[in-house]
Amino acid sequence: VIVGSDVPGGSGLGASSALTANLVHTIAKLKNQKLTKSKEAETAFHIGRNLLKMPIGKQDEYVAAFGGLNFLKFEKNKVNVKKIPISTSSFLELEKNLLLFFIGDTRDSSKILSEQIKRIKKRDKEIIESLNHVKNFAQDMYKSFAKNDITKVGDLLHEGWLRKKKFVKGVSNSKIDKIYEIAINSGAIGGKLTGAGGGGHMLFYCEQRKQKKVIDRLTKLKLKHIEFNFEKKGSRTIDVNKII
Repeated sequence: VIVGSDVPGGSGLGASSALTANLVHTIAKLKNQKLTKSKEAETAFHIGRNLLKMPIGKQDEYVAAFGGLNFLKFEKNKVNVKKIPISTSSFLELEKNLLLFFIGDTRDSSKILSEQIKRIKKRDKEIIESLNHVKNFAQDMYKSFAKNDITKVGDLLHEGWLRKKKFVKGVSNSKIDKIYEIAINSGAIGGKLTGAGGGGHMLFYCEQRKQKKVIDRLTKLKLKHIEFNFEKKGSRTIDVNKII
């Protein structure tokens, strides 16, 4: 068995969840079992949370299993997945207006996530307010996508990032704050650190005409610009004979 990944572990892009979700999908395929996307995601989450004892949520597993742009609503006993009705042109424009950079640091997200969970269980006022804001942020983002209005994405990312930094100590640091400041001053409208925080990748919303300056400034800081595309199909198996 050979396992490959385009990104290092702990870099905030959900690689571990994607690996687990696709492993579940592959094993089911080999056993001639038909699993729904939700079942794949829940099984992957069970492996990470209950068997490996990782302090994770299940959003990454659902994202990896389903693919595309979806609105996830988490309820007590189920997760509702609603496909976002965005036009093809807006989908492609959004994809082109996003810039991803690897800042060169990976981290163990367990410490940050464990601290977040601890504060949530204590009903810490600041983190509960931040989580409620993130929920509202997701709803606002969905409305913008549904209206094919992606111009608000940058502003929403910026506001969401400011809130995320209040979650727990370690989400950001002086290096990350400096990178963010330079990107915004160079033309990006908003952005965020991916994953739990503390390191990994940074995502920015920037109109294409301003991207060169942002890329030039950040690559001079030794950040690596990562080209990417959205994955529409989620977890799947590929017949290598058909590729050849």
